[in-house]
Amino acid sequence: MSTALLRMEIRRKLRDRRTLMFAVILPAIFFLTFSAGTQSKVAGLDIGPYVMISMATYGAMNALFTGGGLIAAERAIGWNRQLRIAGLPGRDYVVTKALMAYVLAVPGLVAVFILGATVKNVSLDASTWIEAAVSILLGLLPVAALGIAIGYSASRPATLQPIFGLGSALLALLGGMFYPADLFPRAMLDIVKLLPTYWSAEAGRAVLQGSWVGWQGVAVLTVWTLVFGALAIWMYQRDAIRPASAGTT
Repeated sequence: MSTALLRMEIRRKLRDRRTLMFAVILPAIFFLTFSAGTQSKVAGLDIGPYVMISMATYGAMNALFTGGGLIAAERAIGWNRQLRIAGLPGRDYVVTKALMAYVLAVPGLVAVFILGATVKNVSLDASTWIEAAVSILLGLLPVAALGIAIGYSASRPATLQPIFGLGSALLALLGGMFYPADLFPRAMLDIVKLLPTYWSAEAGRAVLQGSWVGWQGVAVLTVWTLVFGALAIWMYQRDAIRPASAGTT
């Protein structure tokens, strides 16, 4: 992997105030809004910690889609092809974008955690905060792979913003981030538990309950990571053999 390219990408995105504001402020606002209810317990957790994990996961998920959006934008202008011609392996390019998206996912997650601790008095020891954050980020591996696959499949980069926006909202809703999945009808809950985003948030919540996501969660997340990862690899390989004159707009 090219560490120089990764440093350059991170510096560039850290100067992008619009992206940072979206990654940090949106999940923070949602956390303050959804945690203002009068309900005291949700799925065995106090409302504050439950919504905190949900919105931290949602914010990180939005940020992870950034990697796919950048890939689509750079494909449109031929930048990724120029890097390939210059000798940068395509694998390094994709890994760099994925890592950069994960770097962007951290500020929003930390902001929600800080609000949880200061506004909602969520009290955890340092190791639990770290374990919850790592569990959320690992649980979002399928989303990172999906974002990359979509980035390579988009013919018009301008269409990605509504796709990612609506897609992340739908995934969050079905994943129990906007509405507790345990309150869904049983038949619907059984379907929701086959989706990765249910377990992405559940991974963080389980840590707060002194447990872990369980073998079913690990199996669902692993399968979807492999599926979306294989799709991303196939889309990348298809793009790599695309004629240089082929446009993406």
